[in-house]
Amino acid sequence: MADDAFCCGLPKKTMDTEILQALEKWEMNGQEVSEAIKEWESLSANPENQERYEARLKCLRG
Repeated sequence: MADDAFCCGLPKKTMDTEILQALEKWEMNGQEVSEAIKEWESLSANPENQERYEARLKCLRG
């Protein structure tokens, strides 16, 4: 039976710390993505911004 104090060859405390750090990083990224989506929706709601975006897109696509 596996020892509960170790996982994947690392002490459980180390694994817990690494998992917590990864979750905190994902949470920050999630917040950043959420804020970016809100800003994008706000900019997209403005007809002038939409027109500029479409002009740039058309230029980029050739």
